[in-house]
Amino acid sequence: MTLPEFSTSVASWSFHVPFIGDVAPLKEIGTKGLAAALIILLTGINYVGVRFGGLVQNIFTIAKVAAMLLLVLGAFLLPTGGAMANLTTPSAEIHLGGLVWLLALPPRCKAPSGPTTVGTNSPASLVTTRPSRRENQA
Repeated sequence: MTLPEFSTSVASWSFHVPFIGDVAPLKEIGTKGLAAALIILLTGINYVGVRFGGLVQNIFTIAKVAAMLLLVLGAFLLPTGGAMANLTTPSAEIHLGGLVWLLALPPRCKAPSGPTTVGTNSPASLVTTRPSRRENQA
């Protein structure tokens, strides 16, 4: 399917925004128009009601999960799919040294096992937790 586009002379018009770069608002106008129409459609669906919006979201989620499963199954089951050598051949660019850093994280950085009380919104309180009153009484 081909989306409508402006002529090359019109689509090439652009202007410069400092610290951002050149902006060409008319380039690929068909794609931008389709994206805007889908945003308006989904906004209207959410306006109709939460239940209908939730139903649409569930349908999209099921479709995305099904597509991912088809990709995984296709990679392994199709005759032109992937090979196990792709999963077992070591990479020249990825090193296991990064795994050491992950294993070296202190246990307090893990998710707490029970309810916690965070007193402030400081960065330290987002990483570490204080014991709750229940844990102090035990």
